[in-house]
Amino acid sequence: MSKKHQPSDDESTSLGGLILCGGLSKRMGTPKAWLDFAGTPLLGRVSRTVLESSSPVVVVAAAGQPVPELDPAIEIIRDSTAQQGPLQGLADGLAALADRCDAAFVCGCDSPFISTELIGLLSGLLDDRDAVVPMVDGFPQPLLAIYRTTLTGKCQEHLAGESRSLRVMLADLDVRAVSLAELRRVDPELDVLRNINTPKNYEDILQRWQSLGNDPRS
Repeated sequence: MSKKHQPSDDESTSLGGLILCGGLSKRMGTPKAWLDFAGTPLLGRVSRTVLESSSPVVVVAAAGQPVPELDPAIEIIRDSTAQQGPLQGLADGLAALADRCDAAFVCGCDSPFISTELIGLLSGLLDDRDAVVPMVDGFPQPLLAIYRTTLTGKCQEHLAGESRSLRVMLADLDVRAVSLAELRRVDPELDVLRNINTPKNYEDILQRWQSLGNDPRS
């Protein structure tokens, strides 16, 4: 168990943002960061939302990976070791933020329904925990979560071990689990849990976006 952070009575937790976009997008067949969503690349939409609630914001991409033009306030860094999965991206991103904020909201680039309300809900539950993670049917959602930026060492421990699973690492942390009932306070239909892994997911999400009264492509 990692050492808990102990805030003072008058301390507020500073929150950064961390977006992972270095995956291979094998099931999608095309880079998800560039998918058109509401007239902008998907990574642009997600990063803009995170930036509204968090600062600084870091995007972790693979070495040599093309990235859409983003808000100038958003930093882009590269995986320090290739093909190690999201745990490597988390380790690199937390290290980049460690001396500038206490915790970070972490997500993938393929979750277009994240909101400032969701980020506020999760960050408000951190207290003295290592992480705040939604649970769905007993399974943690590690790329829709808050992590202490002091967890870089814990990430490196697990990267050096046999398992490079984010979910395995979470079992080694002091985690505040977030129920679906709690998520429904800010997202009654749980749209935030929708992410894009396949072309069918993409079309379904565009249809959902349109059903909410939005134009899905402009």
